[in-house]
Amino acid sequence: MGAFEDRAAQNEVLFRSVNEQIEKLGRESDQQHVQFVCECSHGTCAEQIQLTLSEYEEVRSDGRWFAIVPGHLTEQIEHVVRATDRYLIVEKDTPAAVEITEDSDPRD
Repeated sequence: MGAFEDRAAQNEVLFRSVNEQIEKLGRESDQQHVQFVCECSHGTCAEQIQLTLSEYEEVRSDGRWFAIVPGHLTEQIEHVVRATDRYLIVEKDTPAAVEITEDSDPRD
């Protein structure tokens, strides 16, 4: 399962980097809610999640956490930290996924 874990973690890292740019634009526009991209492991996902900037900051408080659309959980590599009706915060579980996500954390 190593190749799957690596690919899934890389997809999530890519979505996280996109969301970091969206967050900067959201701060500049003073919007209350911002449309972020789902940070799930599915490389073809194009769904959006509406978060406040403080909700997004909660997600970014741990390099292993990602915001995903409910129903996009990949149980082989992650578990739910927090669930709301709009989004889930998931944390990476496997050593490979943890290493990739922590090493690429833009806030570390």
